[in-house]
Amino acid sequence: MTGAPKRWGQRVLGNATALWAGQAVQLASMVLWTALVARYIGPGVYGIYAFAQATVSILLILVNLGLDQLLIRDLAQRPGLGFVYCLHALRLKLGLGFIVLGGFIAFTFIQDRASEYTAIASIVAVNGLAGAIGSLNASMINAREVMHYSVAAQAINAVLTLATGALGVWLHWPFSVILLMSLGATCVYVAISGVYARRLYRDVQAQQINGERDWRTSLGVAVRSIPFGLLVLISVLSMNLGMVLLRWAHAPDDTIGYFAAALRICSLVILVPGSLTSALFPGLARIYAESEQRFARVFEFAWRFFFLITVPVAAGLWLVARDVILLIYGSEFGGAVPSLQILSLMLLNGVGFVMGTAMTAMNRQAMSAGIQGAALVVVAAIAWWTIPRYGGAGVAAAMVAGTLGGLVVYSTLLFRWFRLRFPILWCIKTALAASIMAAATLLVQAWTGSLPLVLITAPIIYILCHLVLRTLSKNDWRQVAGILPESIVHGTFVRQPQGMD
Repeated sequence: MTGAPKRWGQRVLGNATALWAGQAVQLASMVLWTALVARYIGPGVYGIYAFAQATVSILLILVNLGLDQLLIRDLAQRPGLGFVYCLHALRLKLGLGFIVLGGFIAFTFIQDRASEYTAIASIVAVNGLAGAIGSLNASMINAREVMHYSVAAQAINAVLTLATGALGVWLHWPFSVILLMSLGATCVYVAISGVYARRLYRDVQAQQINGERDWRTSLGVAVRSIPFGLLVLISVLSMNLGMVLLRWAHAPDDTIGYFAAALRICSLVILVPGSLTSALFPGLARIYAESEQRFARVFEFAWRFFFLITVPVAAGLWLVARDVILLIYGSEFGGAVPSLQILSLMLLNGVGFVMGTAMTAMNRQAMSAGIQGAALVVVAAIAWWTIPRYGGAGVAAAMVAGTLGGLVVYSTLLFRWFRLRFPILWCIKTALAASIMAAATLLVQAWTGSLPLVLITAPIIYILCHLVLRTLSKNDWRQVAGILPESIVHGTFVRQPQGMD
């Protein structure tokens, strides 16, 4: 296999590093916010909030329609569309937001005017609409592959949310007031990301300001975004359907709260591979338009390294699930541990991020939506049977079953399309290294009981196992060297491969 192009690879790595840094800030801020607020309001109210958040997340799909993904792909190829494209998307989101989220707030108010759920759901809905507007700015920024701008805006949002949440807990504010402060932080994010987007597209604004602005053009953009919207719908449903099914099955608020706590941690961990695919997407779309053969090489390279990274994360999260729950949520949320251990297995399909991104870049998002939709039906069917018997753990098991089924289907299709040999030996060595890491982690955990020490030693053991197993060939090392900054590569034993530009 010849490698991914050096210049694009370095740009992807730089963007991914920026996204990871931003996600680290967001992760730390959201973990602390969750730890403070969840302990403050208790499992019952947290379950109400989690259900409102899940419901609004699903409704936001009807507001976003997949417009963000469409903007990234099209503006990556034609940045001159710039502000006119964004204007149509903004018009659509505001109109749909008024209809969908406004209708949701009205329905909630009519159903029970004075309930705590009504106040929480209303604020969460408005916050969701503000975030949807901000995501348009982020899409414009990401299409230009200067993602540190959107990262900066998101990091400020996360830090402000944490600061106002901590202040609210300290001053014993009602939970609804804490949520209003979070809404204010989101508005700041919208303003900052908007300034960055205008700066990046300033050179094309004058050329496009007189473009078409009628509703027919906006509706045309909406129609083109529908396949992307289906993918987003399925993605959001796959992460939030469990809580909805638990509510429909009349599970207690505490049970929903436990499952929500486990799902929250799993979702935060998933942000890491998600950030890398966000950095990959604009370039993948451009590479596919240029050369399918080159695209296949890049895909195979990305698939193997995603697998290498995410499998040990799944094993590690399973092992430290109890410690993480107790650290973040406290002993009151001990019932979330079984669900988190099962949900950690979803990370075995970390390569699903790169496969879904590849299909979208290939303009096969409709087929991808069909595969994921079928998996979602399987999840719902299994969960409906397991919820009465196992509660939140049953929902988690159903989600894992659907995720791993999608892994098999996606991998089979993509490797056959590109006529690539499936990397069986790579997978075996990765699984063996992760197993050795898990066994060693158990010993360290038993001897010391120290979570920080476990988090430090586990990756070291995993890397050493791969060095002993010689998982990476000389050519793989060259591929890695090809995407590292030259300042890191020079002076190491890895020589730069030729023809990587």
